[in-house]
Amino acid sequence: MKTLDRWHNEWFEVRYLNDNYVERYSYESIYNDMEDKERQLFFRQLSQENVSLSCKCKKNRSIDMLVVENAKSNRFHLRTSNGQKSVHYELCNFAGDQPSNYHKAWQEDEKGNVKIRLDDKSFLIADKTKRNTRSNKNIGINTFHRMSNYAFFVKWILDAWNIKVRSSYKKGIAPPTLKEVYNMLFNRSTKMTFHKNKTLDKVFYFSGDIVKKIKAVKYHEKMNTLVFMKIDRLEEIKKGIYKGLYKASLYNERDNKTVQILCEKVLLEQVVGSLRVKSSPYMVGGWVELNENGDPTFVNITLVPISSNGLFVESQNERELYNKLHKEKRYVVKLYKPYIQWKGMLPDGLLIDTKPQTILEVFGMSKGDEDYHIRKEQKINHFSSLQNYGFWKWDAYKGDSLPKIPNQN
Repeated sequence: MKTLDRWHNEWFEVRYLNDNYVERYSYESIYNDMEDKERQLFFRQLSQENVSLSCKCKKNRSIDMLVVENAKSNRFHLRTSNGQKSVHYELCNFAGDQPSNYHKAWQEDEKGNVKIRLDDKSFLIADKTKRNTRSNKNIGINTFHRMSNYAFFVKWILDAWNIKVRSSYKKGIAPPTLKEVYNMLFNRSTKMTFHKNKTLDKVFYFSGDIVKKIKAVKYHEKMNTLVFMKIDRLEEIKKGIYKGLYKASLYNERDNKTVQILCEKVLLEQVVGSLRVKSSPYMVGGWVELNENGDPTFVNITLVPISSNGLFVESQNERELYNKLHKEKRYVVKLYKPYIQWKGMLPDGLLIDTKPQTILEVFGMSKGDEDYHIRKEQKINHFSSLQNYGFWKWDAYKGDSLPKIPNQN
């Protein structure tokens, strides 16, 4: 049975218009739990009913979905209505219209080797005579069997974080710092291949002189250079030849020094406008080249919100929880696909240092978001019924303080 990587608690709503009632499904239940024949029958029946179909991945927004039949194969498929593909949440399985993007775009074997397929080709050196202006192509949007830059950087840092936390817990040493997560990013890059089976470490700037690294990557690999570091400062340049550009000061955890990279205003505006978490800290990822003056310059750029120790966060409330756990030296992981017994529901985190392990949920959206709170009740009912997991929740939307966190065992 095909396994889909799950990033967000998105779900699929079927509203039966004649009978005026609603059914809701997780994409996991449709694409993992249903066999192919059952899924085809389900889609065929929906195509014949008077129904309204929608994806509920986005806050305060229903995204219209359709069931369509392929005339050649006579098979039915679920897809996004025209003009709404870009509306999906960046990490929804249907951002880009295909439900198997991450499964195909990030393939990992039993030895931890990963094959990546990126949608944005900014790693390739462009012909500057044909490129007048830059843009962050498909920010947060995945096309068939490929992943966006944002999805790639999120999954990479989650992968590094989870491996390091589990290893630290097993060895009985302290949970990782941001520096240790940064080192793990490099370690994982040696086992990750992308364009023409090239390993990511060949193009990843990890330490040393960034200008020399960019020149070496261009000469040996015929590519731009990959960076992924915590942002220290971002400021607009007010005068000189770079007036109107931005200067990003990034902190290299390996060398304990700051690296400066130029960024065009249009790239930064696109990224900032798409952010869900509006406060720092952030990791900055992207592909970099040397401009005509020999200064490092972003070809594209992505901001990934993190906790103080480098765990990806999807809200300020999550960050508050994780920062408290880091301060108390607790072992928490954040998964990108659910365990089978979770029925397609993905919690915000999992404490692995309690017995049993504890599912963590942070509910931060207001009561006015009806769909979110329907899903909230479903998650509470299911997670609290599991005998082999503890369950902890924080109703942050009520203004409640952080509840007591289960003690470490």
